[in-house]
Amino acid sequence: MVHAARFYFPPVLKIAGAEYKIQARLFYRNYHFWSLLHREDEPMHGVYMYDDMEHDGLAQFSEKYSHQCSLVGYKEHTFAVFYTMTREDNSASQMTK
Repeated sequence: MVHAARFYFPPVLKIAGAEYKIQARLFYRNYHFWSLLHREDEPMHGVYMYDDMEHDGLAQFSEKYSHQCSLVGYKEHTFAVFYTMTREDNSASQMTK
């Protein structure tokens, strides 16, 4: 089995002319699940951490992971990474339909 932690995940993927930004990273180890989610909604800009063993399972803004770059690269225990289309590319694709 190949583990996602062995892959380098860049901040931006370019596929067929569209740009996708890293949005979330999920981790799992020994029945413990946690995730990091980047939000760009004003005024709530930053990275939120969800940990099933802390804060009654509610996501919290994380000072430790306060920037989107904290989702990039090699990370142990990664089992999923999510990217979203940038707003500029998303609006352009909606106009062409």
